[in-house]
Amino acid sequence: MFCGNVIGWTLALSAMAGAAGAAETPAAAKPKTRVHNAEFVMPDGWVRGSNEYGNLMLMPPGLKTNERCEIHICPFDQTSKTLEQHAQADVEQMATDFNNVKVVEAVKSSKLTSGVKTATVVMTADEKLAGRPPIRVMYTECDGGHEGKDGYQAIAFVTSSPELWSKYWPQYEELLKTVSFPSHTRLAEPKEGGIPLTMYTVNTCIDFCEWFMDVPYTDDQRAAMKQYMVDLWKGDDAKSKEEREGMQEVIKGSIEVAKLYEPQKKELARVAIRQEAIKQWREDGAKGDKMASFMIDIYDAANKPIAQGKPGEPALTRQSADATMELPHFMGSHVAGYSVSASTAQKDEFAKRLAAAYGETPVELKKEIQQMPLYWAAMRVQWPELPLGERKKLTEAWATSDAVKPIVEEIKKAKEKAAAEAKANPSAQLAAMQKLYQQQQNVAMISNMMAMQHRTRMTIINNIGSSNYRYEYKYVYRNR
Repeated sequence: MFCGNVIGWTLALSAMAGAAGAAETPAAAKPKTRVHNAEFVMPDGWVRGSNEYGNLMLMPPGLKTNERCEIHICPFDQTSKTLEQHAQADVEQMATDFNNVKVVEAVKSSKLTSGVKTATVVMTADEKLAGRPPIRVMYTECDGGHEGKDGYQAIAFVTSSPELWSKYWPQYEELLKTVSFPSHTRLAEPKEGGIPLTMYTVNTCIDFCEWFMDVPYTDDQRAAMKQYMVDLWKGDDAKSKEEREGMQEVIKGSIEVAKLYEPQKKELARVAIRQEAIKQWREDGAKGDKMASFMIDIYDAANKPIAQGKPGEPALTRQSADATMELPHFMGSHVAGYSVSASTAQKDEFAKRLAAAYGETPVELKKEIQQMPLYWAAMRVQWPELPLGERKKLTEAWATSDAVKPIVEEIKKAKEKAAAEAKANPSAQLAAMQKLYQQQQNVAMISNMMAMQHRTRMTIINNIGSSNYRYEYKYVYRNR
């Protein structure tokens, strides 16, 4: 089966030790960042970091030494408490971590602009370490689902002076206006009742599989995994029920792995889970389990060579070939203003041609192709967090790329033709554009992509902006 004994492996390890089609809106629309169970628009110019509690920390630029101004996105809390109880727990935790904690605005119920219920509390406190300034903090505990049944997401605003509070409070309010929660998006209900499938569950399962497989999924693979889970939740047979329960165990497993705070123990868990999962998937795939076969295909695509280099050179994998195709399409979509993706047939053709020419490909280019899945994953993570000005500069740079220009031209041609054909049905224009693009894209353009000068593009990606974030899988969980 797909999930198998993942939770068993993780629990045992923790005990021993003490992880696309056409867009509906223009590609230039401001994207959201997803962290824990929160999706939000990153404040322009802010950078991100993290702390020992697993909180994402957003900070404005230009802070002076000993100044603090942070927005914290805390880990998703799935314990069964009311919003007010969670806010009161924040007060109690502050009293443990700080001195002279004072509640200056008592716990009160409210709502976000979106209508999501919240409970807020404002406190001041002194740091326990000498020489550090006092802080003022507001916790906004947000309903993570349906009357608290799916958990609570805390978002906090922290500053070290009244001046910083006044200066950056508008940015905190603006961020709250953009917040949405994947756990609010119900994708399917099991026929016999039980826990519904939400986008949070899908994200968590995919993220965990990416982590222990050590494979950044492509857009197509994420979409296929999501559809599998939707179909699973709608099934009413015994196997579907068993698999749904297994998915819930994956969620528990990811939390158990997150508790392994030391890097060495976490890496041990990753390797052990991967070995057991791959072994089990191969066995189940041989018995006809389609999802097990799908997961093995993903793993093998990232690890089994489709072409060999010379001794000592990296081999070519299908995962690297697909990422090499998808990244320029992302760039071209943003230049053209509308999202398109390469079809499966186009990626098959590209992988075939790249494999055929791989023996003569320069070694430096082989090394860059090997890194393309990571580059592509990093781009997807970092793009929403770039200031508008930096996204504009990158888009202008991509518009001059010889690898991206053919994609942009084909998008424009498809857009014009789709517009002419969609006069009777304007809502179908984007879908028609995607289809026409995939029909028009020619093999010559695909061949040109294969010879693109990656170094220039990768220099742009590696210096993607002021963000201090570097792409990595990081599962950190502690109570605040």
